[in-house]
Amino acid sequence: MGDNYPSDLLRQRLDTIQVPLLRPPPATLLDSMGYQFRSDIATLFPGYNNSNGAVGFFFIDTTQLQNKLHTISWSVTDNGNRTDGIGSRFFTVFNANGGGVAAPEEQPTPESLAGPVQLRRGYNVNAPASVIVPDETGSYAVEIDQSGRIELSVGATKGYQIVGDQAADLPLGSSLKAGVFYWEAPIGFLGTYEMVFERPDGPQIRVQINIVPKRYSLQ
Repeated sequence: MGDNYPSDLLRQRLDTIQVPLLRPPPATLLDSMGYQFRSDIATLFPGYNNSNGAVGFFFIDTTQLQNKLHTISWSVTDNGNRTDGIGSRFFTVFNANGGGVAAPEEQPTPESLAGPVQLRRGYNVNAPASVIVPDETGSYAVEIDQSGRIELSVGATKGYQIVGDQAADLPLGSSLKAGVFYWEAPIGFLGTYEMVFERPDGPQIRVQINIVPKRYSLQ
């Protein structure tokens, strides 16, 4: 975190590690992650909640993933209840013997089907979502900072990106699970991206996501 003072210490709890790669997380999630002691970090930064366990790790079972390019990211929460991302990476899965197994399709939850389109920003998965309304054409507009993260509850079972006049796969770093579209836009993504989501009850939801350069406060 940016303000790492001894009076506002980083939590050392396994349940503050977010793993959006696997959602919902398997029952053995806590057996797959943990913290590691490093003497150099403990010596340079003594007295913090995580001084004796500053290195986090997580084991990934790649057989649960398809053979293609994926993204992974880490977020942390301090004991001031502030959450932020601390890095993301691309990685390619190439399982032998026929490749990875695609995850079963998750049907939209009753909440995502019944409710309006809702948007949650940032890395705090417990933050409240806000209702967004369409413009006069019926489309929705969302603006996020570069490398930002959103969750968009649309109640859809299928989604794709419009590139030119063609339907393409959803963009890198995104997923559609249980009626919710998740996207942590990788570095290099800027500009407007048009998405179309199809609901099982028939209607399509069009969303324009505008990614702008990250803005920093001088305070």
